[in-house]
Amino acid sequence: MKTETQLKSRKTHLCGSISGEPVEFVNISKLRLKPEKSTA
Repeated sequence: MKTETQLKSRKTHLCGSISGEPVEFVNISKLRLKPEKSTA
């Protein structure tokens, strides 16, 4: 479980955090799943 601060920090990128999954891992998964949404 990550702290709410970290989750909120990347909430926009993750579009919702997955419980028990590292933020970095989820971020990469989202990038692969939806590269269009990861345009920042």
